[in-house]
Amino acid sequence: MKPGDLITEEEIAMCQACHTPQEWNTACDTIKASRGGNYPPNWWDEMKLSGRMEQIFARWDDDPSLKIGIVGRKKGKNSD
Repeated sequence: MKPGDLITEEEIAMCQACHTPQEWNTACDTIKASRGGNYPPNWWDEMKLSGRMEQIFARWDDDPSLKIGIVGRKKGKNSD
């Protein structure tokens, strides 16, 4: 892991400035784009475990818990 791979203080500040889910998504997309589409390796520690995500998501009354779902499956007459 190179120092440039880690989330920066500026990127943390960009996330902390978010007040809507759309702003959050834009900030995350920007952060990932600078690393070839991946989150920084210390994202979980710096954003989730630190409690920052909970504080930010509380602004729009959401919970940043991981949600599991099925992606890409269409409901139709041939579905289970």
